[in-house]
Amino acid sequence: MFMKELYCDTRRFCLAHFSELRHSKSFSNLSLSELYDYLSDKCLVVDNEVNVVKAIHKWVSANTCNIHPNTDKYDILKTQIKKLVSTCVLVQGNDGAHDSITEAIFRSGCLQTEQFQGSLAKRTRQEDVFMFWSLLSPTNPDGLVTIAKFSLETGVGVKFDSMTDIVEKPGFNLSSALCVSGPYVYLSGGGPAFGKINWIKQVWMFDMSKPCSRWVTVCDLIEFRRSHAMVIVGKKLYIFGGFGKFRCKNTQLHSLDLVKGEWEALPLTPTHEINPVATTFDNKIFYICKDWMVYSFDTITKVWTGWNQWETVPHRPPVETKPIAIFPVKSGDSDCFAVVAFTDNCIQIPLICLLRGAVKLHTNEENIAKVTNPFTYAGSVAINGKVAVFLTCAKIEENFYGENEINSIHKVMIFDPETNLMNDFLPVQNVKKAQSILAVPYFPTTFKMGALDFK
Repeated sequence: MFMKELYCDTRRFCLAHFSELRHSKSFSNLSLSELYDYLSDKCLVVDNEVNVVKAIHKWVSANTCNIHPNTDKYDILKTQIKKLVSTCVLVQGNDGAHDSITEAIFRSGCLQTEQFQGSLAKRTRQEDVFMFWSLLSPTNPDGLVTIAKFSLETGVGVKFDSMTDIVEKPGFNLSSALCVSGPYVYLSGGGPAFGKINWIKQVWMFDMSKPCSRWVTVCDLIEFRRSHAMVIVGKKLYIFGGFGKFRCKNTQLHSLDLVKGEWEALPLTPTHEINPVATTFDNKIFYICKDWMVYSFDTITKVWTGWNQWETVPHRPPVETKPIAIFPVKSGDSDCFAVVAFTDNCIQIPLICLLRGAVKLHTNEENIAKVTNPFTYAGSVAINGKVAVFLTCAKIEENFYGENEINSIHKVMIFDPETNLMNDFLPVQNVKKAQSILAVPYFPTTFKMGALDFK
């Protein structure tokens, strides 16, 4: 039993840390069957499909150095690698892309990725919902101390880990920022109470793939922050918005290079936002203002761009409709943003596109998905190409008042951008509150031992 548990923990770690492990010498020493078993696993965490090709190229380079090209052994290996590529590398369509990739892998010299990169597909992976700074029932209301794993199938939240490594007594108003990259959840800033000295002064990292001791500190923040946004692009964290010390408004954009551990001050944000409604797409950071203007920051050119007009003025949402979350989604062949917005009695999710310097409503006004039930917004997360919206009961529960005021999360609905529809309510059990809801890669609890046979 111990060996089985050890194997599962190790495999989970290897699947989660492919981006680092592919550079190791041990990776090149895998057998062909082990390589196939590893790269074909549906739970392999891949940030870019080209890295799978680079990993295969590295393995081939290391394992063909003593094989002459004009031999049967070389030809057999090339045939096997072609099969490996066709199974493990995702491409768009089937127009000979796998053949081109195999030829590029076996071509002498550096891998020429430009020859096939346009044919690679974006890998979709199964994800789980995790709630950070959460409170489960019947937990005593001492603060948002729990990390909960939430099932969208059953509506049940269960304890996964704790926030007490960061703050021993978190309270109920943290105002931290969190984001996800592969198996890592990053957290920065905030603190147990606004206006006090209990700041969270570090950037923290939570490794979902580890069986224990998941929290580690990354570095100190360059300056105190709360009610800010944090996103990740490549190997850099970007932090902006919110407040600093003495409630000073902060428009400075900072980046943290996670490899070098270095901070960089970048151009100021065009507007000051409290709890910026932000996301990323490709190499850009996007945030949407209360007036529905959109701004983007190109992390390569380091330039802000404003999308400050609507293509059709009547389609601009009314002033009282406030954006509270934004997610990049696919709707048919279009790349869109799903914007979760609310008014006093309605939560809606319009789809918008950015075209020719203007913001355009992608869905007809009469077809915008809406929730008008007597619930209020509790959080949302993009998961598996859809958006899960969590709702609380509008009535404040007894025994929770003032700073500790809590509306239990009662329902969750799933919005599908392909159909522009919300599904029926799913009752939520065992979760009272969750301040940060994130989607992270799914990892099975157990694995079958032994590598798949590759012939």
